[in-house]
Amino acid sequence: MRLNNDVQQTQKEKSSFFSENYDVIAKVLPQSHEKKFMIDKDVFSRQKFCRFCGKNDSQAKFRDDAHAIPAMLGNKTVFLASECDDCNHFFGETLEDSFSKYLGISRTLSQIPGRKGFPSYKSADGKFRMDIASKGAVIQSAKDSSVPDLHEEHIDFHTEREPYYPIDVFRMLLLSAMSVISVEEWVNFTDTCLLIRADRKTDEGKNLLAAFQNFITPYAANVFEVFMPGPSPLPLGVTVMRRKSSTKKKVPYAIGILQFSNFRFQFMIPCRNDSELDGCEVTIPLFDDPDDYTFSEKYGLPSYKVADLSGYEKKRGDKSSMRLNVGGKIEIPPSDAVEMIQKLKVHTLNPSGYKLPEA
Repeated sequence: MRLNNDVQQTQKEKSSFFSENYDVIAKVLPQSHEKKFMIDKDVFSRQKFCRFCGKNDSQAKFRDDAHAIPAMLGNKTVFLASECDDCNHFFGETLEDSFSKYLGISRTLSQIPGRKGFPSYKSADGKFRMDIASKGAVIQSAKDSSVPDLHEEHIDFHTEREPYYPIDVFRMLLLSAMSVISVEEWVNFTDTCLLIRADRKTDEGKNLLAAFQNFITPYAANVFEVFMPGPSPLPLGVTVMRRKSSTKKKVPYAIGILQFSNFRFQFMIPCRNDSELDGCEVTIPLFDDPDDYTFSEKYGLPSYKVADLSGYEKKRGDKSSMRLNVGGKIEIPPSDAVEMIQKLKVHTLNPSGYKLPEA
């Protein structure tokens, strides 16, 4: 199967494509839950098992809260009962870690709340730092820092991502989708869940990743990444769409969407039901929400790219750029800046060989 992306279609054509070929089988918006909501609660009370490794309660522990959508994206209410502690820890240490590094400074710029509030960003050379304080963003930069490019009405940030595994970023997207579908639908994705759980530190995990590489590559190489400008226009949520049984068009079995703050990731989900598409060329358009256009009238049109997340090796030196629009800038003496930073209770920039003046 060869997968292609298409962003040139009109809004009407995109809407028709999805309405004619797909049904929404899961849509989870954590902010709509005021109290703790547990996916698989009823099923798990009858048969305890893990969706990702297949172990039951005699083989694994289920004590920790497993966030169905990562806590690092702001989810505090939606959890998954059928995820064991070992898988939960593995996902946090590997998939979420790579996803966090892939997002980089955008987690701070977009003010995406994590487990401990808004994350700070620090450049590897220690010459740039950005924090979110009670009164807004606090940016500290040494004169010779290459990160910020200051203009009157905006700041361009040029950063280098920490080393990450592209395929783990893709597996993080798959994890969000596989955590919110029903158990009845989950049975179609047991192979996909094993792939998500494959640990490259073990021989079994390496072999599993190698065996699935040709299968997963077309999916992972064609991920839509959309950036919506403005103050957090997209509510945190995951949507999963399944191919209609009535459709005659050759399309993948399932498509997932993870959105939060300024980002929307659209990805096709590897599934054994796609074996009928072997040898076919499949084109998928970009999903658009009508509300996107209403919002863009004020803050500008969304930007997009097709991200290739199929790499199995750790990626180093990956560049990233973002722009922050500002109303203007005011220059203040360094001593006043230090005093202001201390009042805002954020850490003071202290790069090697660079000494800040006393307050």
